[in-house]
Amino acid sequence: MVLIILLYILIILLYLYLQAMLFLFILNYYIMKLRYLTVFVLLMSISFYSFSQLEETIDSRLLSKYSQEYLNKLKMDNPDEFDYLNFSVKNSYLIMDFTTNKVFDFQMLRKTDPITKQEIEVNTLDEIDENFNPFLYNCEIGQKNQMCYKVGNTGKMIVMRSKASLDMKYRSYKTQKEQINK
Repeated sequence: MVLIILLYILIILLYLYLQAMLFLFILNYYIMKLRYLTVFVLLMSISFYSFSQLEETIDSRLLSKYSQEYLNKLKMDNPDEFDYLNFSVKNSYLIMDFTTNKVFDFQMLRKTDPITKQEIEVNTLDEIDENFNPFLYNCEIGQKNQMCYKVGNTGKMIVMRSKASLDMKYRSYKTQKEQINK
């Protein structure tokens, strides 16, 4: 009878041991998943941080109007204004097909020669791409109205957003940026 009780106790202890091992295995599995999740979240945080840091670099197109020293100082002293300048050089214009029925008031696009300061009419699309630099051309941003510039006989035009439109687009951009950084 004692032998049966000891055997019964041994079976119960073996059962509890296996239950504990199963529990530890499952716990370890979820801890490993949690580690992977933690590493994933950490990597995503680093990439978002890197993305936000990239936004704070100086767009080289700004150097055609402002000095490196001025931009560095602005970045330190007034980061919002610096961010706005970076944003505006990227988002102040649209390159579109030229249509006379949509545009009644336009100018011909001209590039200012850095040496002679003379304006030269632009007749090709070679210079007009996603890295278009409005500071090198006769492009202006109107307060309330967009400004349109015909690019020679290419069938394209540059539409400069109005200051009001650019400000509204910048506010939306800032809101999205703040939500990402939260």
